[in-house]
Amino acid sequence: MLKRGIPQGFLFCYDRDMSEIRIEDLELYKGNLKVLDVPELHIADAGITMIVGPSGAGKTTLLRFIAGLEKPDRGRVFFGDRDVTDAAPGKRKTAVVFQDGALFPDVRLYDNIAYGLRALGLSREEIDRRTKEKAGLLHIEHLLDRLPSSVSAGERQRAGIARALVREPELILMDEPFSNLDRSLREELREETVSLQKRYGMTMLFVTHDQQEAFGTGDDIMVMKEGKIIGKQRAEEMWNCPDHVFSGIFFQRIQVFGRDSAFGRRLLGGRDGSAGLIAERIITGSGDLQGTVIRMPGFSEPPYMETAVDDAVVRIPVCAGCEPGDRIVFDISGAVILYDAEGRLCRDMVQ
Repeated sequence: MLKRGIPQGFLFCYDRDMSEIRIEDLELYKGNLKVLDVPELHIADAGITMIVGPSGAGKTTLLRFIAGLEKPDRGRVFFGDRDVTDAAPGKRKTAVVFQDGALFPDVRLYDNIAYGLRALGLSREEIDRRTKEKAGLLHIEHLLDRLPSSVSAGERQRAGIARALVREPELILMDEPFSNLDRSLREELREETVSLQKRYGMTMLFVTHDQQEAFGTGDDIMVMKEGKIIGKQRAEEMWNCPDHVFSGIFFQRIQVFGRDSAFGRRLLGGRDGSAGLIAERIITGSGDLQGTVIRMPGFSEPPYMETAVDDAVVRIPVCAGCEPGDRIVFDISGAVILYDAEGRLCRDMVQ
């Protein structure tokens, strides 16, 4: 993969007064349907927060609210100490990169990138300087006289990112910007975007459906479901110990067992709620659990075999020489995460 990154010698120091983003008592309806219900949310300054969740979870609507493109029925949003709830989008020092780049099809890339600057009343020289500088950062300076239809999808998305950057925003909102690109180009643009974010020191909110992109890009991971924030953690913490059972299931990090199964009751003891198992932490060849191998993974599947234990099927790491029908012992003492009846992590049980 080509890793061009940012040209040497570029250093950006913007006047910043954002600090964190803070949302309080947010409710937003579409007709009778509540599409956002966020009592409280804090987004750290100068970091990348990845927003994930199933379709219809409210991810894009949350970005649009923060950008000023959606008006809430209730609630406030603050950039640092500034209440920007009623501020127009152009007064928020934000920029949005959409899934398709959202370029004007009948004007040059140059004019697409420079479009937002003209409304700021900047001089022609300053507009030209910023436009060419950001195009250079995204490696499209040689395409500025071309129409969007005459460049590739990746180049159009680079132009969309450059258009966001020319306004020198404090906050950049990315709405699945790379989902229409092939994986190699997606990874290349992701690396360059992260490099830009670090150099600019911007705060970035980034919606994605791609698990690898979420954990490979974000400082923090936020999981949404039905308009609510289900979980929010540092990326490493989310991977190692999801703070909500839904987050663990969504990222396929845990197998979940409840009190409706004998195996689940064994894991929970006398507690209500559910137990999650992280398969990679299960140790085979020793321990006090026994099971019967019922299925080995296919060549393209993760290296976990299915094992019958009590009335449950448990995925455990493959052992050399194992075949369906074999009896095996294993240890789950370091692999169990307990959740309460509301799906929240039982922090008193986390080692």
